[in-house]
Amino acid sequence: MASSISQFDEFHPDPSLTNDDLKPTSIDQRNFSGWEMASLWIGLVVGVPSYYLAGSLVDLGMSWWQEVHIFQHYLEL
Repeated sequence: MASSISQFDEFHPDPSLTNDDLKPTSIDQRNFSGWEMASLWIGLVVGVPSYYLAGSLVDLGMSWWQEVHIFQHYLEL
């Protein structure tokens, strides 16, 4: 059992599997404004899965105003 643990202690990752583009940004490089965050949020909300969900809720018998009410509460989370 001890021999299998020592194998992990000798692990050396391959440096060719990473580069500066894949590494997380530092705090001073994070310069996102509210506009970028709003654009990201709108891009995530206005997507195909949202339309599929809305269509399936209509198919199950909900009215459009009930869905709008649910989506408003969903977006506030």
